[in-house]
Order: sequence, then C-alpha cells, then structure tokens
Amino acid sequence: MQNYFTKSPFGFLVDEPIGFHDTTTLSHEDKWFHQALLQAYQGVGRTCPNPPVGSVVVKNNKLIGKGFTSPAGKAHAEINALQEAGDLARGATLYSTLEPCHHFGRTPPCTQAIIRAGIKKVIIGVKDPNPKVEGNGIRCLLDAGVEVTLRQPDALNAQAHALILPFTKYIQRQTPWVICKVATSLDGYVAKEMGMRTAVSHAKAQALTHRLRNWVDAVMVGSNTVIVDNPALTVRHVNGDFIRNPHRIVLDGVLKTDVNSAVYDQAHASVHVMHTALAAKLRVQEFDRASISRIEVSSCESHVSLPHVLNAMGQLGITSVLVECGTHLLTQFIKEQLFDELWWIVSPKIFGTGGVNALSEKIPKGLLEKVEWSNPVVLEEDALFLGHHRG
Repeated sequence: MQNYFTKSPFGFLVDEPIGFHDTTTLSHEDKWFHQALLQAYQGVGRTCPNPPVGSVVVKNNKLIGKGFTSPAGKAHAEINALQEAGDLARGATLYSTLEPCHHFGRTPPCTQAIIRAGIKKVIIGVKDPNPKVEGNGIRCLLDAGVEVTLRQPDALNAQAHALILPFTKYIQRQTPWVICKVATSLDGYVAKEMGMRTAVSHAKAQALTHRLRNWVDAVMVGSNTVIVDNPALTVRHVNGDFIRNPHRIVLDGVLKTDVNSAVYDQAHASVHVMHTALAAKLRVQEFDRASISRIEVSSCESHVSLPHVLNAMGQLGITSVLVECGTHLLTQFIKEQLFDELWWIVSPKIFGTGGVNALSEKIPKGLLEKVEWSNPVVLEEDALFLGHHRG
C-alpha cells in the first residue's frame, strides 16, 4: 500500500476507488474491518468537530448493519449501524474504526447502545485519543460482558489512524490539521508574472484539488489570491452523492479585498475574513454592511498572525483546512512550521524569466528536514509530491 494512503488523512483521495484494490488476500476479520473503513471515509469532512468513524454489524458472516458518523449533534457510526441491524444485532459482532464513546456530549454514549442491542463482540481499530474517552469505552463494554478486541497494528489500522489525525490534533491542540497545496512549473514558479492569473496544473490535478475541497472542513487563501484570481473556492469537477462546499477563510490583514469578490458570495458556503487591528475603520464598516463575518486576530508585522488564525479556526470547530498557497502563505507556513502536509504539484511547464517564485524568501536551512516525502504520484501531465511533517 502506498505511503500516502496510510500517512495522510486525505491520501485516500489520490486513489480511486477508495480502499484496497485487492481484498482477496484479507482475512475474514480484515474484510469486515475494511468495510467499516469504507463507511468511515464517507464521513470525512462532514463530522467536525467529531472524528469520521465507520461501523458494520456482522452475524453469521453476513452484513446486517452499516453506518458512519453523521454531522455533529446527530447519531454516531455505531448507532447508525445498530439501527440498520435492528433486532438481528443481538449476538452479533460490531466492527468500529474507533473506540465507541462512553461520555455524554451532544448525543448519548455509544457504549450503552451497544450493550442494550445485545452485541456479543466488538472489534476496534484505534483507541479514541479524546481524554474523555480513551480506554473508558473499552472498559465499559468489558464490564458489561461484551468481548472486546483491539486490533493489532497493520496497514488497515494505519488507515484508521490516519483518518482521525485531524481530530487527534484538534483534541490535543485545539487547532486544525493544515494541508498546504501549491502548484509550480518545472522551473519552480507559481505564475508567469506578478499579478497575472496563471493556470499551472492540468485537468487531473485540478480535479484532485476539488476533491480535497470536498472533504476538508475549510479552505484558506490570502488576499492577493482573491485580488488576482477572484476564486469562489467552491467544489466543482467532482461526481457523486457526497458533495458540499467547505468553510472559506480569507486572510486579509487590512481588508483590502473587494466585498463583491466571488469568495464572499455566501449563497455557496460560510466565509470568514480574518484581519488585524490595522484595517481602516471605513473598511471594517464596509465588510459589516455586506454582512461578511470578520474575525480580528493579532498581527505579525503587517500580516495576520498564523498561529492566532489557526486558534480562531479551532474555536469555530474546524478540524482540517486546505491552504491554497500563494508565495507568501507558503513561505510563512513553512518558516513557522505550522503545516502538517505539503501537497506539491509540479507541472511540465517552463515559465522562464519573470516568473513568480513559489517561495517569497529563502527558507532557513533544516526547516524541511522534518518532511517525509511519499513516492510521487503521476496525475497525467503533472506529478504530485506529498510531504508529511514529522513534527
């Protein structure tokens, strides 16, 4: 299995269809856990601030119930699977990618529903990293006489672990998982010249970007991208039933963007502009008249402070963000070591003299030594290099 598939919570988007291409070599237990994983993938980007979880209920080697976590405040994966199984759940085995919860949040504990349903055995992929849960769900089930198995590490478990990385970071640090995406020419440029809108990558790579938008909680750009490209940051070029637009975040320290920019059209999805106290009062009033959500954060020189931006996003319950980087944003995220992944697309184009460098300044030596790169992925004309920050 490719490294990006088990290292990145969104690496599954690189492969289609999702999951193992060959399941014939999997054991009986692994095949059912794989089905739970396929359920979990369907909840990615739809459950924040909760993690995406998948569950299946099996009896006499037959699938009798399946489910994935609904949006926050609605049923968890285990409940959805048990409801589909109904009375047949008594004496059955439940497979879950994550330890069932044992605390009251917006919904009652899943452990109690599992016990009431008469489930005989529960097979779990990963312990819940939430301090309110970690191990408590397993202990509760064991105390009730339910047989519990925590799966041993393998490729399937690595996928289950990767899927909840954004949730794990959010629970531990209250900030989102950060994917910095950039597309460059062979000679390292993001545009032919400053201020010129430039199509760098080709159709397949562009479609991958839209798949990412579809599955992350939010997408972020800087003010220069809004001014030059005027993007809507909506999801296009994606087929299927699970399509929705993410939250949109604009970093605009002094509120220099036009309130009529496409990104501020709130008919598509929610949008928040993050600015500093340096923004002129008249500009603040103009954004307020346009009913555009503003969040004031601290400044770093003349720009927004990225750590404060990520903290503000955490307060919004956002657990993952795709940063569609211009030169300044990419440079700052790398210099401040605030990224979790780099999705670097290289196109076989040469822009030559006058091109805009991917990085706005030199990166100090050693800052990228903590990045582990997966094998490059060919996207027809382009190549994707996926880097994981080892922290």
